[in-house]
Amino acid sequence: MAISTSLKRSFLEDAWDAAKVANSTSPDLRTQLRANETTARKAVAGGAIELVSMNGRTTKFAKPGAHAPSPEDVRAAWRELVDLYDSSKRFLEYCVSESLDPAATELNGSDTAGTPTAATDANLFVWMMDHLIEITEIQHDYSEAGCYR
Repeated sequence: MAISTSLKRSFLEDAWDAAKVANSTSPDLRTQLRANETTARKAVAGGAIELVSMNGRTTKFAKPGAHAPSPEDVRAAWRELVDLYDSSKRFLEYCVSESLDPAATELNGSDTAGTPTAATDANLFVWMMDHLIEITEIQHDYSEAGCYR
């Protein structure tokens, strides 16, 4: 079972909150993401409640992954967040070094001069939240393929 983007956003917010609690003057988001990934990797899951019967009520236990994220799914989600942090930091640092506007550069697909966003953890958190969005539709664009007259 894949973990939804909204759950990944929740994970990211939890990590950011924990990083700020750990060090309010200089939160370290990547360290917190790695700590959460390590914890998830070490976790041993007992399963999800799916069906058990008692006094006319029913609950059933299922193996992890049947109807709930498995420990590996959770670990993979944390790894995706660590990777997103790393790539976001590289991009924002590049924009700072070249005096580029990150949003315009990303949107235009080419370097666009402007006011760069410093690669602080607070800015990285906002950048990552802006990029963790649900994909609701896909459209194909064949206009450049020469398939029309």
